[in-house]
Amino acid sequence: MCNKNYKRQIRIKLIFDQDLNTNSNNETQAMNVINEIRDWSFVPELHFMSEYTDLRQMVLDAIMRGIRMFVVCGGDEAVLNVSKAMTGTNATLGIIPAGRQNNLALSLGIPVDTAGAVSILRKKRRIKADMGGVACGEMTTPFNRNMISMIDLSSLNFEKTRAI
Repeated sequence: MCNKNYKRQIRIKLIFDQDLNTNSNNETQAMNVINEIRDWSFVPELHFMSEYTDLRQMVLDAIMRGIRMFVVCGGDEAVLNVSKAMTGTNATLGIIPAGRQNNLALSLGIPVDTAGAVSILRKKRRIKADMGGVACGEMTTPFNRNMISMIDLSSLNFEKTRAI
């Protein structure tokens, strides 16, 4: 649904989960997301995640170019990875549920349909999210408190683990 009342264009970084890059149905889904984003006067700069993506550097580079909103089209794992990369910035994270496990979007009341999720972005319904971290030895894993169930704690030795 296009809302012509909004004239000001907003530059965003639109990040697609690597799991969405695997077949033609997902290409159609990506095009639908891009078209919906553009209908709402967003100007997307696309990024397709891969295992080689340095998300932190991608976020910092985009911020240097004036982008302040990062929209993840993917599941919980992709959202978690991008939110980790955004830690310590004043940027906004948007979510378009797609792919596997969309529990965070569900718990935040984000519609699973693309049009509904994008309309929330345009209406600027924002919440502040607390980030925390779990340290084990030399390894620290940041997490969003809404995503705590996604952290694999099975390999941690709790006697040596501390909250940071």
